[in-house]
Amino acid sequence: MRMSNRVTGLALSLVALALMGGCNRSRDQATAQPSARATTASGTVTGVASGVASAPSPGPGAGAGVVLKRAGYVLTYPADWKLDSKDEDFDLDSYFSIDAPGACHVSFFFFAAKIDDAKALAAQRTKAKESVFKREPTETRFSTWGSLTGKGSELHGPMKPVGTGRMRSFVFAEPKRSVLISEFCFDDELAATQPGFDLIAKSFKLL
Repeated sequence: MRMSNRVTGLALSLVALALMGGCNRSRDQATAQPSARATTASGTVTGVASGVASAPSPGPGAGAGVVLKRAGYVLTYPADWKLDSKDEDFDLDSYFSIDAPGACHVSFFFFAAKIDDAKALAAQRTKAKESVFKREPTETRFSTWGSLTGKGSELHGPMKPVGTGRMRSFVFAEPKRSVLISEFCFDDELAATQPGFDLIAKSFKLL
C-alpha cells in the first residue's frame, strides 16, 4: 500500500527552512511569518478565520478551474482538486497544499523575506534522498516554474515503501519575499495529473 507523502513533503520543506535560519516552522511550533503583502483575503477564496478559509466558489468556467486570489498572489487550480484546509498548518498566506484526486499534490510556502534559494533547494534534495526514495534518484535541474525564474530540482525514482514517482522543488526569492513550491506525484498518476500542475503553474502570479 502506498502512503501519502504529504507529511514527508512538508517535513522536507521545514528542514529546508530550518537550515535557512530565521524562518522556523514545526508541527508543534509555527513561527514562520506570512508575507506582509499577503495578509488580506480577496477574490474567489475569502474569509480566513483561525487559519481556516471558507470553501472556494468556482467562477465562470468552473469546469476548467477555481480561482484562488489573495493580496500577494493569484492562481487557478482544477475544479476537481481540493485545498487541504484540514491540515493544522493550513494558512493561505504562508502554507497550503492543493490535492489532486489521487495521491498527487502541490504545496506552497510564502515568506516575507529573501531566503537562500540555493541552500533551501540543497536541503530539499538531501532530505528527499534520505526519506522519500529507496535509492539514489535521478535529478534534473530546471530554472523556471510558470512565469517565475529561480532554482528548481526534479528527483525521480523508486519511493518508500512502494511506487515510483517524482518530487519537484522550486524556489523563487527576491529582496522582500520568497516562495517555495513542491510538487509530488506517482508515475502512474502523472498523465492524469500533469494538466493540473500545468494550470496551476501557468496561472500563478505574485501580486
